[in-house]
Amino acid sequence: MRLHLLLVFLLISGALSAQYVYINAPADCEGGLRFGVTSDWGADLLSDSWTGDVVIVDDGSALPTEGCNPLVNGSEVTGKIAFVDRGSCNFSLKALNAQTAGAIACVIANHTPNVGTITMGAGNFATDVTIPVVMISYEDGQLIRDKINQGTTVNMSIGDLQFDYDLGIQTQSLVFPPY
Repeated sequence: MRLHLLLVFLLISGALSAQYVYINAPADCEGGLRFGVTSDWGADLLSDSWTGDVVIVDDGSALPTEGCNPLVNGSEVTGKIAFVDRGSCNFSLKALNAQTAGAIACVIANHTPNVGTITMGAGNFATDVTIPVVMISYEDGQLIRDKINQGTTVNMSIGDLQFDYDLGIQTQSLVFPPY
């Protein structure tokens, strides 16, 4: 019986851990996004959370938002979340170029409408990528791109997030619930 209770507790504990990609601002875009993850490379989304303004990358090429070359707008990306378009190079190269420019995370927008997201393969540079990397749908990517192009600041959080009224599993949450 005790073994069964322990197994149930472990299953519930694991289920309560949550990874999120969440738009904090602007208010008309606020909310969680569906996302794809890497195939076990980049930062573990359950290890921390990262919050920052989103900046569209520019690598100075003919397809500047794909991030396949070192970024020419690196100073704008430093300390921010890099927004990159899916395209012609490895996902890990895009993420590494964002990381090298100082980005704290990388969001890759799919380039095909109505297909959602995929799990991103490692590619040649996966072992060098230490920032979190997620993929969002084409539609969500267009929403973010449009807001940024209109001069609106988009702020996003990625990772293991807790929200108000989160039931939690920590002892202090169970013994002294804040709400």
